[in-house]
Amino acid sequence: MNNSYNISNDILAISYYVNKNNWQDVSKTNYHRILYFSATLSPIFAPDYNWKYYFSNTLFGPYNSEISDSLQRLSVKGFIKVTERKVSVNRVFESYCITEKGIKLCENVLFKIEAEIKKYICFSVIVKVLSIYGS
Repeated sequence: MNNSYNISNDILAISYYVNKNNWQDVSKTNYHRILYFSATLSPIFAPDYNWKYYFSNTLFGPYNSEISDSLQRLSVKGFIKVTERKVSVNRVFESYCITEKGIKLCENVLFKIEAEIKKYICFSVIVKVLSIYGS
């Protein structure tokens, strides 16, 4: 399984939990932060899980270029959609939400992958905590 496949599945799972917690959408920056936070806490939630991708630190927070690429691919394929796009001098700010097609993929396929269940529980907890305390 390649990294972009893992990241795309993780983005979809996070989008699913964000939707279930009544967030209108999630920014590209927050996807980076949630995935970074999940990777950092994975030894607690899924101690035997081998995290498959990494982050670099930037002025804007944790970053992985594959996350941005995966967001674009998922949007083109109709699993998520862009809800907002703002163009700044040197940056593009985008927010996304999951589509019905993405929800069905999560429920019918992704959440049935035994090897990923603990990681998805981690995502669910992190999104719930952010829902309570603010993203």
